[in-house]
Amino acid sequence: MERKGINSGSANGMYGKSSWDFQTEEGREIRRMKARAANIGEKNPSYGKRASDETRAKMSRARMGNKNAKGKHIGKHWFNDGTRNVFRFTCPDGFVKGRVKS
Repeated sequence: MERKGINSGSANGMYGKSSWDFQTEEGREIRRMKARAANIGEKNPSYGKRASDETRAKMSRARMGNKNAKGKHIGKHWFNDGTRNVFRFTCPDGFVKGRVKS
């Protein structure tokens, strides 16, 4: 028995793929441009709005102490031992700076 309002297919559509997967690159570009045009400038629901000082302070406090606020990879470097690559803050023993091409 099929229930109304419930999609009996997978979450990503037919055979686990979305409609995006079935489009050509040109079709995807057209879709991107239409979506962009629908929300550009004054048509954007947030256009011209400014958060209150209270809201801005709250958002600022939420970001404080968050290492990912500026990017979790800032300060990391690639190191290699001639066979494998690692991405770390400091150079491990026996490694040199740079990457090995696979």
